[in-house]
Amino acid sequence: MKIVLCKGTKFLPTHIPSLAEIMSEIKEFCRKLHLKVFFSNMDKKTIFSADEMNDDSLLESSLMDLSIHENEMIDIYSDSQESSNFSLGFEYHTGYGKFDIPKVPYISEFIPPKTNNSIIIFERTLSKQISKEFGLFKKHPREYNLPKEERQALCDIRKSSNNYVFTESDKGGNWLIFSREKYNSIVSDLLSDRNTYMHFLTNPRAEFNTAIYDLLEKGERLGFFTSGDVKMLFIKNPKDARFFIIPKIHKDLRNPPGHPIVSGRDAFSQNVGIFLDYVLKCHLQRISSHVKNTRDVCECFKGMIWQDDFYWASVDVKSLYACINIKWGLEAISKLLGEGPRTSFIVCLLEFCLTHNYFEFEKKYFFAKGWYCDGCLLCSILCYYFYGIF
Repeated sequence: MKIVLCKGTKFLPTHIPSLAEIMSEIKEFCRKLHLKVFFSNMDKKTIFSADEMNDDSLLESSLMDLSIHENEMIDIYSDSQESSNFSLGFEYHTGYGKFDIPKVPYISEFIPPKTNNSIIIFERTLSKQISKEFGLFKKHPREYNLPKEERQALCDIRKSSNNYVFTESDKGGNWLIFSREKYNSIVSDLLSDRNTYMHFLTNPRAEFNTAIYDLLEKGERLGFFTSGDVKMLFIKNPKDARFFIIPKIHKDLRNPPGHPIVSGRDAFSQNVGIFLDYVLKCHLQRISSHVKNTRDVCECFKGMIWQDDFYWASVDVKSLYACINIKWGLEAISKLLGEGPRTSFIVCLLEFCLTHNYFEFEKKYFFAKGWYCDGCLLCSILCYYFYGIF
């Protein structure tokens, strides 16, 4: 067992797929081929013809979109300081205008028409051949990246996962094995702090997901998003964020305190968090103390003459994320971006994500009051803004 654990958490043992898994992969691959053919044909067609829409109708539709904001419209192309901020060659306007949307995890439900006979024949022939040869494949000697003894040890670890928790330490990459009771006890001690966490009697997922959809629709009405953007950012069937801890054995080897982490993968605010992180990261260079990485720091000191009374020093912040009040972080973002409709909407959307960061542990639901847990996509970006402004 020790040899298997020493391979680390990123080691992947050999997986032998079943016939159903192979067939599913073939169907998905052929679906992508059909999609490529479908959209390549779409590109060859003319989107608008003179018979379908004339210049007057185009102008009328454009005016219809702008009429919503006729009392509030800000000239986003103005050179005035009120509507635009410039720093280091980067332009940012606070008025109305569509946001750029980054790539987000999105599962398309669109099924393209199967119009290409070559792909249809390829899928049919390959599926038939795989079904025929799969029996011989199962009889063929399999090659594993683990010897038999280590594969058995891995199976034993999986069987004991209900009674034990296998995790890595906060520093050093050491494996720790807790009994399930011990691990749950450490987590319960953290979550029992009513000044930090609040317990929900029911799962708030549906209510929160509806609320974030209403915010995205508001952004569409204001012209910040298209209907397609809203569809990509909204997750129809989200999962609950998961709470776990990383033991700090460098502080106490026998009874290590737990560093709380919330994994928001596939949570209701995941795609919105990716969007906010993308927008806010674009403006980090506007902060005077911003550095890209260690190499950038070395470049800053390249032409510096070292003096005898100069010293290197490192600073460690205790509870880096927890010590920043959400209100202060949002104020820092507002100050840097400048007042305007776009900034107000970004701050509103960000505040919602940070104040609705619920999570699940052992089928119980909790919420972190007044701060955001480590593991949140927006943690580091909010810290950069806060420490860069205040």
